[in-house]
Amino acid sequence: MEAIEKVFCGGGYPGDGKEKSVFTEAEDLIHGQRAKDYGKAAASFHHIAELWSAYLGYIVSSKDVAVMMALLKFSRLQHSNFEHHDSIVDALGYIGLIDEI
Repeated sequence: MEAIEKVFCGGGYPGDGKEKSVFTEAEDLIHGQRAKDYGKAAASFHHIAELWSAYLGYIVSSKDVAVMMALLKFSRLQHSNFEHHDSIVDALGYIGLIDEI
């Protein structure tokens, strides 16, 4: 339980020497480097939703894209026995973007 508290409440990922929580790390990433690399999430996710909608033949929303991307990260986490820190941060980032799109 102590490891879980460190990850989600501060102290970073156990053993990595970081001092910020994964929530802060995710927020910094989606409003920092990811925004610089890919532009505003709303526009990017809208474009992805249009592509997925065309491919699937039914409407996919921008919020659906965020949820499905988080699910992708959850699948990767399960495969890695929940030890891949970047997937934790990315999943939280996708969930955090739902309110912004």
